[in-house]
Amino acid sequence: MRSNDTPRMMTARSIVFTTDRRIYVVGFGLYGSVHGPTEYGVVVQVLKASTGKVCASHATSFVCDGSKATFRAMFEEPVEIMPNTSYIASATLKLPKISKEETTKKYWLE
Repeated sequence: MRSNDTPRMMTARSIVFTTDRRIYVVGFGLYGSVHGPTEYGVVVQVLKASTGKVCASHATSFVCDGSKATFRAMFEEPVEIMPNTSYIASATLKLPKISKEETTKKYWLE
């Protein structure tokens, strides 16, 4: 990183899931900051667990209001999920720009 770059942190969370019937995933509900209004960049993905093949991926953003509510990060099109198949749901957040003084602080998804 160059000395004049503003540092950014990335954090990813994922879960493995299966279902007993065909469903469609339209997006994820994500928690934001409880420390005030913040805009996040996010990449949401669904992958087939057995192969790692990406079924859907979408880069988007959402603005949280500082509450403990969840905020929507949606796919462009619904993602078909087949029964009795393991999938990985993943969200990678690009955290807000932080000052050089704050680079030692860690930010976590709740």
